[in-house]
Amino acid sequence: MSGSYCPKCSRLLAPGAESSCPYCTSQQSNRVTANPHQPPPNTPLLSHEPDLVHRRPPPFRLPPQPHRGRLVLLLGVSCICFSFAAPTATYMTDRILQSQGSSLFGSDVLNDIIVVQLLAGIGTGILAWVWGHNCARLMATGKMETGDSGMTRVGKVMGQVVVLIWAAFLLTCATLAIISKLAFWNSLQKGN
Repeated sequence: MSGSYCPKCSRLLAPGAESSCPYCTSQQSNRVTANPHQPPPNTPLLSHEPDLVHRRPPPFRLPPQPHRGRLVLLLGVSCICFSFAAPTATYMTDRILQSQGSSLFGSDVLNDIIVVQLLAGIGTGILAWVWGHNCARLMATGKMETGDSGMTRVGKVMGQVVVLIWAAFLLTCATLAIISKLAFWNSLQKGN
């Protein structure tokens, strides 16, 4: 590709063109020689064709993800139900039936059911906390819709509260178990 560029409008001129630019009608006393490996001067072009509109396309952006506020809130509510309400209801129902002379479960089965409900509560609490945190981060960066940010925040807080209550409870139980073992070993050593 040979030829020159118009210094005023930066369009490619045909080789041997007259002394004026046919596009902008300026006089061509100082032409710039065309280089096929370099864009015309003074133009941030994506194309070297003179008749195309020389604009850069807008950056490609993905549409925001749909919000998960209802899911996070559902996990927060279910962690409270599984952690506190379900074990209490199961235990109280079995005690009421035992007082009437019958029982739904044996004591071992009842304990297993309550443990499973408590573990489900801790698991859904952790999920509500983690998903709520991730959704809040995505909403802050604009990668997720912010429609249900309040529900996301409430579900996250419910998950945090339940997980922290159970962590404090388990830490207290472990501390008391260690203290009782130490007291037991201390009493055995004094007895000998």
